[in-house]
Amino acid sequence: MRKQPIKIFIYSALMLFLLISCRKARVVEEENEAMNNTGIALGTEIMRLGNFFGNVSSDVVLINVQNGPSNTLATNELKDLFNLTERENDFFVFNLHQQQTLEAQNFTEEITFEAAKAANQKSVDILVQTIQHFKAQDKKVYVLGIAFGAYLVQELLVREGTTLADQYLLMAGRLDIPDLIWQSFQEGNTGGFIGGTTPFTGAPSTLTPIEKNHNKLFAALAFKRYTVELSKYTDLTNVTYCFGNLDESVGRLTQNEQALLITRQANLLEFEGGHQETIEGLLDEGFEVAFGEE
Repeated sequence: MRKQPIKIFIYSALMLFLLISCRKARVVEEENEAMNNTGIALGTEIMRLGNFFGNVSSDVVLINVQNGPSNTLATNELKDLFNLTERENDFFVFNLHQQQTLEAQNFTEEITFEAAKAANQKSVDILVQTIQHFKAQDKKVYVLGIAFGAYLVQELLVREGTTLADQYLLMAGRLDIPDLIWQSFQEGNTGGFIGGTTPFTGAPSTLTPIEKNHNKLFAALAFKRYTVELSKYTDLTNVTYCFGNLDESVGRLTQNEQALLITRQANLLEFEGGHQETIEGLLDEGFEVAFGEE
């Protein structure tokens, strides 16, 4: 006789779970339908690849490739950053997943350098898929890449060319980071720049496996020489590049790096500040130069 209440409890809990699951599914369907009604179609697969906010009536989709690397998608932090520009309501903003945020469970144990390279290529695949999705709807597509995100956008440009999206804004990235830095990060260790110019590395790392993975993901792009990779293009007029002269994380652009961008007619914006100061200090001007007045 005591088993009957237990059965009733289990049955009730199961029904409650099913009701909550159905409600969540309806909410997703309603949100997706709301997007469709404004002229921006998402669909289940694209919704899986990021978070969105902003002006749903805009003809412009701004895809953000976030800083990091990180295992979490920092949409609230992106909203806070956008509050610094008067343009935050001009776009439908899609904050894009990267491979390590989409499948974070696969990055809790230390990975190899080769696995980091493969993960970055999958992140670029996600970016390509998302750009193509919105371009197929006759939307203007702008791409914003900040720090590590700038590296992923550079890799996109090398792989896919410059015409996949309409405009690109890269902030606090680097074309050719010194070997000393990326080699340290390759081993899961750290490094930086004194005064934006003098590279240094940390002591043998005592970081967690997740933190080491983040460093390896960075190195798995930073080892490339993007002045060479991008030299095949004669026209980078739809690329705006922002850098800080005192950037302690990736360093300032050298004369050689600047020359590559200038000779290819990219827009180059310079700031007398560190890493985060450059991002915040040039955000509004970067938006104006890269994305114009809509």
